[in-house]
Order: sequence, then structure tokens, then C-alpha cells
Amino acid sequence: MAQANEIPLGLYVALESTGLVELSFDPSKSVQKSLSVVSVCKDAGHMPNWVVARGDEVYSINRTAYPDGRSSSGGVHSFRHDDTGFHAICKASSHGKGGCHISVSPDGKALVATNITGSTVTVYPLSDDGAIGEPTYVFDYNKTDPGPLAAHPHQTSFDARGRLMLSALRTMDCVDIYAYRSPQDIVKIARITLPPLSGPRHFAIRSVTLSRALLYVLSEKENSIRVYRLNMTDAGPVTVNLMQAIGTLDKNCQLTAPDMNDLAAEIAISDDGRFLYASNRGFQSLANDTMTVFAIDDTSVEHHLVYVDTQRTYGKHPRNFALSRDSANQWVAVANQFSQDLVVFERDVQTGRLGSVRGKMDLRVKGTDEITFVNRLSLEGVVTIRDCLKGRLEGPMCVQWKK
Repeated sequence: MAQANEIPLGLYVALESTGLVELSFDPSKSVQKSLSVVSVCKDAGHMPNWVVARGDEVYSINRTAYPDGRSSSGGVHSFRHDDTGFHAICKASSHGKGGCHISVSPDGKALVATNITGSTVTVYPLSDDGAIGEPTYVFDYNKTDPGPLAAHPHQTSFDARGRLMLSALRTMDCVDIYAYRSPQDIVKIARITLPPLSGPRHFAIRSVTLSRALLYVLSEKENSIRVYRLNMTDAGPVTVNLMQAIGTLDKNCQLTAPDMNDLAAEIAISDDGRFLYASNRGFQSLANDTMTVFAIDDTSVEHHLVYVDTQRTYGKHPRNFALSRDSANQWVAVANQFSQDLVVFERDVQTGRLGSVRGKMDLRVKGTDEITFVNRLSLEGVVTIRDCLKGRLEGPMCVQWKK
């Protein structure tokens, strides 16, 4: 049973067709009415790909055409959000093609933008009012690692303690680890090399002690999670030990050949450290895609992740999902890119499984001058090939719960 919520329920969605969409979620209402649009921001650049919030400050990155169609670079954007919607603070170039991910350091002083096509990672200082400063670093892998494969970073984020910055290099099959002290003081201290053609896409990192963390790397091409133990010292060096590799697609937990028939997409861990979630995208059928749930066993090394279940996402191409920020992570919001919808599940905090669907909203745009969305009430994520082609360019790329 759902308990009283500890925080207001709201979400931000980076929607490629439109911009940033603010939604409210009221679980007391029916599945078709629990999600509603609060505000829409159309000033987030061409093809917004990611959004992140820190208090009232909202940051996003768009894929290309910043500041206009003559440029192929992405752009980063900062907004202040209040009851009347999004208010632009500033924007800047992401310094690379294919802006796909953005994150803020735990101390709130740094913003980092990841550009997959351009193979660059850009770090900016943040002011107290949310303004984005001039870049302090542009890590250009075309120059530092010129070949034969492009780096194609897909996520760059920080550990919860704000000591490390990590970047997953999808095509180079590496994860780079940097020591982070400030936006002006970032140094690469280690590189994890994964098997060729594994395709590390995203990761989650979990602090265990002051000197030890566990890193969970999701590789999309072989549909796997690798668990690494990171041992850190105040002096900076990090030692890395592989604990486990496990497949994400089903109960067999087998890694796959990099045939692109299936591609893992996103990874997240519940705040209590008991469960891990990974979404899977299938390219061989139009059937609903899935999310796999693992239990975390801190007493085991070889069997640290234990398979629990694989469940439907009631949509196609779950590119991103997010656990709600209440203490129980009671809700899971899934952004299905190709079917262009958002689905909210209730989460069973005891078993980790996804429970009943408590909200679903179609995010296909019906109008452009005054943004309205198609009203589709079917719970099943039924799509056609045409839907998938449109969703690839217009669908939801990222969902985040408001804090």
C-alpha cells in the first residue's frame, strides 16, 4: 500500500520534440489522470537530451544546433524554477557535438557536460545564483586518445562524496576516473578497461566507507553490469578490482554478443542499497521492453548482484528511468523514447519489484504554438515502426523527479 508522501510529487522531462516539461503526479488519481502538465519550457535548445535539478535550479543539455542551425555543437542551459515555471538564467556551448548528459557536483560548484559525437567532456564553474561560468576544462578525447576508435563518452558524473568524477567511454570501452577537488582542480587518476565491444554506457556508484566505493558499470552492447570495488586514499590513487559481471536481459543473466539486437540503457540503485535496476531496449520486435531488478548482497563478491525479476515497462525503448527522491524510493518513472510516453510504477520496497502502474502519459505533441499532447489511454505500449522512427527524434530522453 502507498504511504503518505514525504515530498511534493513532480517531475522534469527532457522531451526532444519540445523542450523541458514539468509534470505533477498525484497517485490518488486514476492511471490516466495521475500525471498532468504543469509547465513547458521551449527555450532549452534543439533536441534536449538530459535534465538535472538542484533545488530550484534546473540544468539541461541539448543535442546539437547551439546557438543556431549553423552550429553542430550542443548547448547547456540553466534555469530557475518556481510556481510560474522555468526562468532562463544563461546558456552556453557544450563544446562538442551530440550533447547527451549533464550532471552537477555534490558541492554544487561544478557542472559537467558530456558530448557523445564530439567525444568531449566540458566542466564549468557554477555561481551561487545558478549561472554557468566559462569552462575550466574541455577534455577532448580526439586529442588525448586519437584512435583508432572514438571515445564517445555517454555519461560523466560524480560520486556522492564529491571526490571522484567518472566518465563512461562507450566506443573506447573504458571508464576514466578523475580526482575532483574543485572545478579548477580535476586530474585523471585511473582508467578501467572493459572487454572490446562491451560498450560502457552508464554507471552508478555507491559509497561503502570513507575509503571504499562500489562502481556498477552498465555496458549496452553486451547487455551487462560489471561491479568494481574502488579503494581510495586521501593522496589520490585509486585501486580497482573487478567483483562480478552479469547479464541484464533475463533470468539467465548471460552476457550477449555485440550484435545490437538488444541494448541496455539505464542503471540506478535504491537509496537503501538493497536493489539495482537496469532497463533493456529490444530492436528485434515491437513488443514492450523491460527492466531487470537485482538484489544487492554485500556479503558476497562473486554473487554480489542476485537476479530478482524482469518486468515490462509498458512502452518501447526505456532510455531513462528515475527512482523518486522520497526516503523509500516509492515510485519509478520510466521514459519510453520510441513509444513517446512516461510510465510511473509503484515500487515494492521489500522485494524491489515494480508494482502496479500508477500513471501513464502520452508525450506525443499535438500542437507546436501552444503545446498540447495526444490523449492516448491504452496501458499497453503498442507501437508501429513509424512510431519508433518518430520517437527516435521526438521522444522523452530523460526524466528526473523534482527535489
